[in-house]
Amino acid sequence: MVVSGLLALIALLQLFFFNRSEARRTQPVAVLNRDRSRDLNSRFGVSLTNHGSGTAFNVRAGIILDGVEYPLGQGDGNRYTVAPGERVPPNGMFELEVGAAPYGLARGGPDVDDRAVFHARYENAYGKTYETLNPANPLASFKVRRARLARFRRYYAWRQRRKRETTERIFNRRFVEEMRSAETGRPIRWRRRVMRRVGR
Repeated sequence: MVVSGLLALIALLQLFFFNRSEARRTQPVAVLNRDRSRDLNSRFGVSLTNHGSGTAFNVRAGIILDGVEYPLGQGDGNRYTVAPGERVPPNGMFELEVGAAPYGLARGGPDVDDRAVFHARYENAYGKTYETLNPANPLASFKVRRARLARFRRYYAWRQRRKRETTERIFNRRFVEEMRSAETGRPIRWRRRVMRRVGR
């Protein structure tokens, strides 16, 4: 009785480790690549590649600039499927539009593009979600990691939308202030200058 129970336990462990190694062997690794630097319209040329041996499903990608995520496509980003060894699009590249706001409000120095991180979030065939972080800086580490749980991802996407809206609103307000100051010849009021120092 004990021997048969022990044999059943060994068989279960073997099955567990086989499934685990098989899942790793068929794991996709979807990566967002920068194919062209930012142009005058604040658009990057990018493409998706899959360096793993499994298909990447529901791939969403974008760029992170100073903690704010700008998705590839409309809304929270378009979804793509990338087969093993495939490049999407096969010829040419996507236009990832960022806008002028993150550059007009840069606080960590003017060279925002060197701090950029190109990310891709995707599912494997088992429905597990992973993400890759591909820094523009060649000396920074490339990362593959499990993504947040679904409920936290929804909250994270909401927070990122709010950050983008806030960044755009602050940039537009500062732009209007600069234009009025140039037209009237009056300096920006001290209260607004103080608010700018705290990021508002």
